[in-house]
Amino acid sequence: MILQISSGMGPVECSAAVGGIFRALQKEFPDIEMITGVKGEVEGAYSSIIFTSEQDLSALEGTMQWVCKSGYRPGHKRKNWFVDVSIIEEPDEVDEKITEDKITFPNLMGAFDVIKAWGFDYKTVAFVWVKQNKKCDSLFWGMGYWTRSNAEICLLATKGHPKRIGRAVHQVIISHIEQHSKKPAETRDRIVELVGDVPRVELFARQKTPGWDSWGNEVESDLELAA
Repeated sequence: MILQISSGMGPVECSAAVGGIFRALQKEFPDIEMITGVKGEVEGAYSSIIFTSEQDLSALEGTMQWVCKSGYRPGHKRKNWFVDVSIIEEPDEVDEKITEDKITFPNLMGAFDVIKAWGFDYKTVAFVWVKQNKKCDSLFWGMGYWTRSNAEICLLATKGHPKRIGRAVHQVIISHIEQHSKKPAETRDRIVELVGDVPRVELFARQKTPGWDSWGNEVESDLELAA
């Protein structure tokens, strides 16, 4: 299991709490190993730590409280500091899912090859999903490649001359992450608002959705794809 402790936009005391919580967890669960950490402004503090453990630590997910006096602001009376704990999917599971139905940013050119092979013309990035943590409104941060990742994008490609019906559809979707690879339901609503109530299908669907045909190995498919 891979988890992340983050101070979010909290003050320096929250960064110190991240370091303190991680060290406390190491004492309780000796198998815990840090994968990466972003050091804070003071010794022993971290704005974020990603770590791995063989234990099931899913009960830690959410907001965690750390009680201590501020060692950085004399006379400051606050003693309660809060950090976010989130679960990051195992890399092997993510890699397996990537081969099925999505592309990562480092392999983005491959998406354009698929668009071309299916006879579509790339138009734009229709949606950018900015991810929040499962149980709180702070932003989720994955491990990433060069930079710590958050967003997922939805590319828009067309065949023929479809009409844009909705002219007030926004690109950015701010929504909580749910189960692995599940996308925000709001995305489907915005697609309908954008192009109208036309026939539509969701490939590699995780669930059935009214008004949509579904295809994939996790649902009872409504149609068969020709080879």
